[in-house]
Amino acid sequence: MPFILDKYCIFICLLAGLTSPTLSIEETDQFPLRVVTGGYEAIEADKANRKIKGPRTSSVKTFLHAKNLSFQIETMLWSRAYNIAINTPDVFIYPLSRTKEREKHFIWIKKIDEHHLTLMSHTSVNANSLNKAQIISGKYFAVCEKNTGNCHMLRDYGFPEANILRVAGVNIEGVVLRLVEGRASFMIENYDIVSEIITRMPKLKGKIETVGNVKVIMEDYLAASRLSSEFTSILKP
Repeated sequence: MPFILDKYCIFICLLAGLTSPTLSIEETDQFPLRVVTGGYEAIEADKANRKIKGPRTSSVKTFLHAKNLSFQIETMLWSRAYNIAINTPDVFIYPLSRTKEREKHFIWIKKIDEHHLTLMSHTSVNANSLNKAQIISGKYFAVCEKNTGNCHMLRDYGFPEANILRVAGVNIEGVVLRLVEGRASFMIENYDIVSEIITRMPKLKGKIETVGNVKVIMEDYLAASRLSSEFTSILKP
């Protein structure tokens, strides 16, 4: 598994409409495969009160159809989807970022995407004058979205667990605002998406900067924590 550290479920998200699951049934039989998701595509579907769609969902559907599997996709809050998937056999989840910490807890069924993350900081920290040891010394706090690969990346970089703040849901705008408000000094997010947020919110301009050349390439997968022998045989390459 490529793992380059020098992200992430990275999305510009709102939480409206995700308090209860929404079903999108594909060629359903009596006992369809259960697929859960709570990423950007799920949030957009619930906001528009429509079936989930997008490149990641299309990749998942194409793969499962090729395996002749009937399935239902449930959209919900990301943390809920993650907790269901990690605690329930034969439940698939996407898009799940593949990290060192998660590696042994999931079966990585199908790669569906990859994205790039960059370490960023509040400009008041003057982070580019600091070395790595100073950044992770425990003096500074970092912020990420709960149950996302971003938090794992911050830990892998060296931030103490006690210095990592978590925002509920897949909510990159919430992460950015906490950084700008001074509640944290660092985050690791998609630079292009952060730039879009800054464009929409001019008050943020000049308050966030990239830190050196610290970048991560994160792969997103369709995954499951446990599979019965029936599904294991079907999903063999």
